[in-house]
Parts: sequence; C-alpha cells; structure tokens
Amino acid sequence: MRSGDLLVEVASRQQAIQIRKLQALSTLSVSVKSHETLKTSKGAITCGRLLNLPIEEITQELSGQGVKDVRRINIRRDGELVPTKHFILTFNTTINVRPCDCVCDTTSALFGQGKNKLISLFWKHEELLNTAATFINPQATTEQVTEAGGNVLVTLYGGDPATQNLDELRYHSFVKATAKTKFNLARLPPTTDAAQLHAMRSYHQLQRWLGNEKDPLKWG
Repeated sequence: MRSGDLLVEVASRQQAIQIRKLQALSTLSVSVKSHETLKTSKGAITCGRLLNLPIEEITQELSGQGVKDVRRINIRRDGELVPTKHFILTFNTTINVRPCDCVCDTTSALFGQGKNKLISLFWKHEELLNTAATFINPQATTEQVTEAGGNVLVTLYGGDPATQNLDELRYHSFVKATAKTKFNLARLPPTTDAAQLHAMRSYHQLQRWLGNEKDPLKWG
C-alpha cells in the first residue's frame, strides 16, 4: 500500500463488484482496484507500544501468535515519511486473526450490529457515504461528527433520520420489543448521548490513524 491508500474489507463478491464501480467519496475522486496479495492470512493491528520498536523485534515478539512478517504503515507528512503505530501482519497459515497481546487502541462496538450489516447499509443508502465522509474530514466539528454519527445509527436501526432521532427510535423499539415474550435490552438503539460519545471516539481514533492528532479530552 502507498501513502494515501485506503484498504477496504468487503464481505462478499457482490460487494466487491459494487465498490469497484465507486468513482467518488463525497467530494473526493477515488480509484478502486482489487488488492493483489492481501488474503485472509493477513491482518492489521494498531498498537502504540510497538511504535518505537524495530520491525525485527516486533516480528520476533509476535511469532508465537503465528506471525511471520510485519510491515509498518507509514504516512507522508511535509514531504517526509513518518512511521505510525499501525502494522500489517502476515501469518504462517490462514487463521482467524485475534487481538495481539499488547496495549492496542479500541473503540466500543454496538451490540448485535456487525460490520457486514454496516457495509450492506451503505450499498442500500448511498447518501450515507457523504454522511460518513465527515469522519475523514480533519476539520470537522463535534457538532458535525455527532450529527453524522446519529444519522448513520438511526438508519442502521431501521429508522429515518429525516423524521426521527435516536431517543424516539429507542422508545418505539422498546414498545415493540415489550410485546414479545423475550427481548434483549442491549439490542435497542443507543441513547442520543451514548451515540454522540461513540461518534466522537470513533472520529478521534480514525483521525489518529490518518496521522491527525486531536485533543482526546475534546473527543470523548
């Protein structure tokens, strides 16, 4: 991968076909092509503890987890390559990648809402791509990020952002759920306050991946 490239994982051949037709993301022109070598025997991690370690030492440390090769992802800043704490790992065999035993950055997940469902959501609602593009904008405000995150989550949970907010959707979902003999409260949409914090933390983490340092106290 080169500086400026974005690696996208898809869940099916159909999704791969659709994403290859993509020519623009918000106001950015994009060129999409298949990765020639990345297989299920590779994975990516983010780990601040490994930032200043040489690649040879990292490879040796992770060899017990089936890792045979480590490549650091670098970014170009002011004409110079800057090392990051993001790495692409190559495994000896095709295995399920598990979190490496190091202090890694994480963002809270939504219960019962997997990444495949979110990817499918963008195919059905292409206008959400413009909304999601807010998260790669280094100049976005907290208001823009929380509004964008809320709109995506309302759609994810089956609502209409034009007529509902998360609190209203959560209430109506709760009323419908209580009519059933069994239901799980964890599957209800998050509250507006919880969603705002989730959106800000996600934005902060994504911006750090892109090499843009943000004040963590401001972003949740």
